Amino acid sequence: MTTTPESPRQESQSPSPQLPPPPASADKDTRSRKIVWISIVAAAAVLGFGVLAVSAVRKVNRSSLEANLQSNFRQLASAADQLFLEHPHRIFVKYDELVGPGHYIKAVIADTGADYHSLFPIRRDQTEFLDWTIQLSDGRVFAFRPQAEPKPDGVDVVRLPDGASFETTWRSGAGDGPFRAFYADGKPWGEAAYVKGRVVGPSWLFTRDGRKFDELADGEAAEQALDHQ
Repeated sequence: MTTTPESPRQESQSPSPQLPPPPASADKDTRSRKIVWISIVAAAAVLGFGVLAVSAVRKVNRSSLEANLQSNFRQLASAADQLFLEHPHRIFVKYDELVGPGHYIKAVIADTGADYHSLFPIRRDQTEFLDWTIQLSDGRVFAFRPQAEPKPDGVDVVRLPDGASFETTWRSGAGDGPFRAFYADGKPWGEAAYVKGRVVGPSWLFTRDGRKFDELADGEAAEQALDHQ
């Protein structure tokens, strides 16, 4: 009996289920999120650049103001040196004796709004403006303090090239108390009073015959009296 071989059974394979296409609204949401994210990143970058730009402008403006102040200080120092050269008996000078019609400087550039009166009176041996604080009209304060050891409390004596001397009382790192000046022969030349680094009140100049003049109230009279003694 002949047996016919059976043909191999072929199993039918069912097709893989097909996922439905994403709805069109999902694509829109994805694109919207991308656009929002890109917008946020762009805005952050613009804001960052803006902050850097403002900071740079402020630095430039401050540097420009400081350069302007220093330029004016040099003008004032030069004018004060000239006055003291012409009037060797003067010890202190006011701002109004240096600046204005008929004086050494017609006008100081005031575009910074700085009040230079606050730096005066200045003494004949301190015209370099090495230590100063000045306020602008908008309230900003600029200051420069040299990196130097503060003077100890007590009386500090400064000898001038011609042999005259200045004695200043110091407290808490600033002139604060009596100031006295002496001619080279030891006779009184002048006196004043410091309060927290500034001269307050009259600055007396003494003639050799005992008269005294307030050089800050009437510098011309003081100069004439001492120049012709």
